[in-house]
Amino acid sequence: MEILSIVIGYLFGSIMFAHIVSKMKGVDITKVGTGNPGAANVLREVGKKQGIIVWFLDACKGAIAMLIVDKILNVPGFWIMMTGASVIIGHCFPIFYKFKGGKGLSTLGGIVFYIIPAIFPAGLALYFATRPIRPRKLEYCADICTIAYFIYLIRCFYILDFYWLGPALLVLLVISIGVNLKHLIEEFKS
Repeated sequence: MEILSIVIGYLFGSIMFAHIVSKMKGVDITKVGTGNPGAANVLREVGKKQGIIVWFLDACKGAIAMLIVDKILNVPGFWIMMTGASVIIGHCFPIFYKFKGGKGLSTLGGIVFYIIPAIFPAGLALYFATRPIRPRKLEYCADICTIAYFIYLIRCFYILDFYWLGPALLVLLVISIGVNLKHLIEEFKS
């Protein structure tokens, strides 16, 4: 069941809502703006409404994949989290789009929402409150700090589950940074 949960996560992640929503407006999102098929590029290049829709759908695909493996496949908590990690990998390297995907931040939001809903609003507020003041080259650093803050809050509020949640979040963090390493290097070179 654990392998099936990883496959489900990857396939959910491979659904690129940025492509779908942008095409509905007659735009190829990979050919405008940053070329990144993610919510931020859709928001800037297609429209605010479409960007919000993509952000919401990308977040939902993470949460829905985890809900399926949690409630239907009944895998242990660590593997639910690894399903979330595979959703991010699918989003960044989607099989349906020649392995050229987004950065996975909205998807990570859905994963965090599913695992730790009590802390999600604080993290979301922090993320959007700091977004306008971030220098472009420091966006990834700020995102990593936001994730680290989440881990700290989880340690405080979810102390009983931390024995599996801590290692799972660490794996998720490493995967999130690893799949975006190319983007990080390109940002700092420019």
